[in-house]
Amino acid sequence: MDSWLPPAVPNLRPVTAPIAHEVLPPDGLAVDPSAWWTFAESNADALVVGEDLAAWRVLSAVWPTLPKPRFWCDVRKLKPNLSMYTEGTLILENLDALETSEQQRVLEWSGRRGARSRVIATASPLLVTLVEDGRFSRALYDCLTSAKLVLM
Repeated sequence: MDSWLPPAVPNLRPVTAPIAHEVLPPDGLAVDPSAWWTFAESNADALVVGEDLAAWRVLSAVWPTLPKPRFWCDVRKLKPNLSMYTEGTLILENLDALETSEQQRVLEWSGRRGARSRVIATASPLLVTLVEDGRFSRALYDCLTSAKLVLM
């Protein structure tokens, strides 16, 4: 009688997420190295200013390092239900399209004490003009620029 042998199990290593300080900026994007490392390694709220594709490339690069759960909300299509974001990362896409009342709501939520998600907002280069012209909340802009990344 032949003895039974279990099937061979391959020696697989677990896949681990990269560490934030190991994530390089996407190729072809001119970003200030100091601003990149502040953005990539920080848990502070952040603002990524640039065209949609460039912002998407940045977020894709840091995605594996972002605290979970991760939420993505395009504010042109959906008002974020801020009360549900008590942990992880909240990406607010197209921040410059946020209505004035929603800007105030996000600002109040960002300033509250207690548990909340880290916010990473993306905006077009027009955001700076909107702030300077008073058509976008200076207070919200300032709140999100702890780690500001300007893409060129």
